Amino acid sequence: MQAAFRVKQKRRDPMERVKILYVDDNPVNLKVFHNMFGSFFDLALADSSAGALNYLKTNPEVKVLVSDWQMPRPDGLELIDLVLQLDRDILCFMVSDNENTVKAEPYLRSGKIRKYFRKPLNKKLFMREMRRYFMIKKPVLQRKI
Repeated sequence: MQAAFRVKQKRRDPMERVKILYVDDNPVNLKVFHNMFGSFFDLALADSSAGALNYLKTNPEVKVLVSDWQMPRPDGLELIDLVLQLDRDILCFMVSDNENTVKAEPYLRSGKIRKYFRKPLNKKLFMREMRRYFMIKKPVLQRKI
């Protein structure tokens, strides 16, 4: 008689299933983002706002948009307005080396942009922010009295 046993499967990180679209008109930044986060998330890359919009129309599973601010029209802020018209549930984040964030302040206050990251993007800060939204919390065990 053979003994039955259960093979433990490796627990997958819940963030591996999160689909992120990163938009930047600079190919070097696209490559850097992919190298930093490609092993943690399901990534898609777009080199323009138009490319991002086209991708989002056919890929509703995207949960997060991370966009550079300074791009040819539409810029990152305009892109976020257009994306939120398509999908109100997508989480939007801004990445830029622009120190003047005055134009972005209303987006941050209203929640259109969840967080503004300065370039170069800090991997630990970005991962912390993603975990904040996507980690599955462990159930709290009740103690027997």
